[in-house]
Amino acid sequence: MHLFISAIITSILVLFATSAHAERAGKILYYNASKSAPKEAFIYINDKAFAKHELPRWHFSPAMKIKAGEIVMTFTPKAIVAGDKIPKEAPKVKIPKNWRKFLLLVLPDPKNEYFPIKVKAIDASSNAYKEGDIYFINFSKATVFGHIGEKKLVLRAGRKKIISSNSSGGSGDCVAQLDFFIGDKTKTHRFIRQTWNHSSKTRRMIFILPKKNGGLSYYATPIRDL
Repeated sequence: MHLFISAIITSILVLFATSAHAERAGKILYYNASKSAPKEAFIYINDKAFAKHELPRWHFSPAMKIKAGEIVMTFTPKAIVAGDKIPKEAPKVKIPKNWRKFLLLVLPDPKNEYFPIKVKAIDASSNAYKEGDIYFINFSKATVFGHIGEKKLVLRAGRKKIISSNSSGGSGDCVAQLDFFIGDKTKTHRFIRQTWNHSSKTRRMIFILPKKNGGLSYYATPIRDL
């Protein structure tokens, strides 16, 4: 009996150790960056050198593998000399330990003279942003509303929202009908009248952007292999 109990305890400890060291996957994107914006960054995890990483403009990067547990990722424009401390102005982002998958969205931060970016982390775990979902981010001052398939969307200025593109969760085409208004709800403007292809195996992120003429534009990027 004692040997049996010892075997169970050993199995539990091995399982715990394996899960404690499990890797997580993350991707990074610096969308809509200016020509002079940084094109790469040196990443430190819990103040230890991790990797020199490209800041891609149009699509999320290939997945990077990150160790389990709560971590703080710090971004610098150049490698830190051994023995030197990472400047306190360096952009940082925290990845909670319960996030199994994540996305890093890089945005400009002209107030940071050391490294003019800021990084936002998005939980892409299956219980938060699952395959087949569409993640809308509204960078405009407009409220966008309408339907994606059978799903209703109301996306206020500066907000974000996740929806499924159809009610069944399967693959196929769905109709996108979206309009918007700025301030006055009675003055609405036509935005999107399209048929989108939807895959239940692919996450998608859509950025809503202001145009100089007062209208809106959007950019969609698929997120695969995460």
